[in-house]
Amino acid sequence: HRGWHKYLFRQLLINGEQKKSNEFYRCLYHDIVRDIKQLTINWHTGKYQLEKIQCHSRHNKGVYCLQYDDQKIICGLRDNTIQIWNRKTLECVKTLTGHNGSVLCLQYDDKVIITGSSDSTIRVWDIETGILINTLVYHAEAVLHLRFVDKIMMTCSKDRSIAVWEINSPADIILHRALVGHRAAVNVVDFDDKYIVSASGDRTIKVWKAGTFDFVRTLIGHRRGIACLQYRDQLVVSGSSDNTIRMQRTSAIQPTNTAEAPVQYEDNYNESAVWIVFGKMLFFTLLMTVAPLASFFIAKDYVFEGFFNVSSRNSYTYSAIVAVIVVHIVLIAFLFVAFRENIPGSKRSIEATKESTGKKD
Repeated sequence: HRGWHKYLFRQLLINGEQKKSNEFYRCLYHDIVRDIKQLTINWHTGKYQLEKIQCHSRHNKGVYCLQYDDQKIICGLRDNTIQIWNRKTLECVKTLTGHNGSVLCLQYDDKVIITGSSDSTIRVWDIETGILINTLVYHAEAVLHLRFVDKIMMTCSKDRSIAVWEINSPADIILHRALVGHRAAVNVVDFDDKYIVSASGDRTIKVWKAGTFDFVRTLIGHRRGIACLQYRDQLVVSGSSDNTIRMQRTSAIQPTNTAEAPVQYEDNYNESAVWIVFGKMLFFTLLMTVAPLASFFIAKDYVFEGFFNVSSRNSYTYSAIVAVIVVHIVLIAFLFVAFRENIPGSKRSIEATKESTGKKD
């Protein structure tokens, strides 16, 4: 949304006067076609602009999670710390300490940063001062994923449980309910006002009714553990170490569609994979991946986006998310990554490396 607004609509005002919308969209179409051509050339020739952040974690242990906006990048490290970086200068402005284990997941808003750790705790930090506000203790093992929206937060753990928290204030967060049913670690949980959806190493996705927390159904299909999942408008998209992406409705028994990659690993394979899925259709695949899926993102209109490089047998290197833009009737896949030149807003590429022995400690 930020890219669309800044890159496209900032040109609506020229010399203080608003351009007519029909003229604007005529120009917009040609600009997008031009940019797609440039992106295609840059992609195939390997032209890109890359800026790296050296996190300098203790013993170079690495980065496990991050979130960013226009001003800052916040990352959780294996050395038990949270680092806050200035997005423009790429300087570390603050380091938060308090966890006794690796920081495996985080989310922030304009007031707080909430982190989950292999020390089994969830901690709440003031985003401005970095002061620890609250420590939540429920899980018996590592907290693998968390998500909060307004006054509700979900956390999931290696202990096979999902915790539902009620946020009255950053200092007043109470455990509302615990959901159990998975037979292995719960790697990710997502929710909206209708359903809670979780994915596990037991190869299943479980669906609960939001509000009542009644169990609804189990979605099956993956042949190995599920590492990542996103849920929106009753569409569940999941990625697994069986090298497949599956799309299922919360009301479905069988997958809506499956994007499957080759299973044989090739030494020195260092290509990238991009999937963009509209509704039930796999729109296109740019190159193929031969390593287990570890993360992805779905946007509005059931658009699925994911991008990563496989740099060796032992690590995955994650790069910037691609973007998809829908322009009225014309549906245009617009790769807004760093493989471009002289286009505003594309000068950052963020990388994080995780060991393939498991993305969580």
